[in-house]
Amino acid sequence: MPQRLCALQVLRAVAAALVIFGHAQDTYLAKVADAWLPLSSFGLGGLGVKLFFCISGFMIYGAGMRMATGPASVAEFAWRRVIRVVPLYWAATLVYAAKLAVQGQAPTPGEMAGSLFFIAYHESLIRPVLGLGWTLNFEMFFYAIFATSLMLHQKMRAWWVSACFAMLFFLRWLGVTTPFGFPLASYLFLLTNMCLVYFLAGMALGWLRPKCRHWIQNAGLSPAVALGLATGLLGGYLLLAGRAPGQAAGDEMLLAALVVLVVGACLLEKPGTGAAAGRVFRALQAAGDASYSSYLTHGFVMGPAARLLALGGLPVPVWWFATAMVLACTVVGVLVHHVFEKPMLKRFSTPPWAAAPSRASGPGFQAPSRSSHSGR
Repeated sequence: MPQRLCALQVLRAVAAALVIFGHAQDTYLAKVADAWLPLSSFGLGGLGVKLFFCISGFMIYGAGMRMATGPASVAEFAWRRVIRVVPLYWAATLVYAAKLAVQGQAPTPGEMAGSLFFIAYHESLIRPVLGLGWTLNFEMFFYAIFATSLMLHQKMRAWWVSACFAMLFFLRWLGVTTPFGFPLASYLFLLTNMCLVYFLAGMALGWLRPKCRHWIQNAGLSPAVALGLATGLLGGYLLLAGRAPGQAAGDEMLLAALVVLVVGACLLEKPGTGAAAGRVFRALQAAGDASYSSYLTHGFVMGPAARLLALGGLPVPVWWFATAMVLACTVVGVLVHHVFEKPMLKRFSTPPWAAAPSRASGPGFQAPSRSSHSGR
């Protein structure tokens, strides 16, 4: 499997744009004007998050298949996931907590601790201080389960993760985990969510990718054509969801299948084919590299922008505002990625107990800023 799939980075940019666009609509409603949103039934934000989860499952599967079996691999995997997710998330959480404190709504020490260590929940809702952090609770949970699989042979790892998730759903069905039980049972109940299916779908793609590439090449289809067909199917689904939001938009299995199809088409790309791509494609790759930064920081951009728009009384259509926020938040995300996220990844890329990166980690871990997203 290649070190870098350029089309995958583009898809990350698309996923981040979906999240930002959906949240921008909500922000417009809350701070600017009460308006009818024809796209609100599509669940664009949720679709973007599920794309992120699916991509994450694919990348983690690929990286795991290249790691040796044993405690050393578990430790290395855990370290690289932590330095990929934690620094920027902690920084964003602390900034938002400071904002709440200035507004007289400072979070309690318990709320801060739960948020920073991915165990924040309240009754039937995962609710960290920084609201966007709910997705990272699922990411870190997936990482923790996958880390345990590194004690097994490579061929058993995907089966182990799948069995763990199946057991969680079975315990929920039995009523062992409930939203009102003891803390661990309540938290496991909240984490036993359909979101886990998208991680498994990504892992399935990692297993199927060589076979799919062979079939597509034999059929004479280019990756671009395959991606276009898959994207067209997804667009058709969104149109149907818009016509019948009460039914089609809630069909999780259909949505999962289409997300898998889109990501799978993207992953048919040959390694390095984006190196000589045009400026637009390279710009989208850069946006994909910074998608985690864009995801965590976009709330800091669109909130003030909406307030300024409301104060000015400008009659800007909601879709104009949402589109402008996608562009502005992406630019800010790229800046944050280069100023904060990328230097942190470079500084802590080597585990403190290792003099040099382990060969067992494989090429997927040589450049964390390019090879993985969490949450995104």
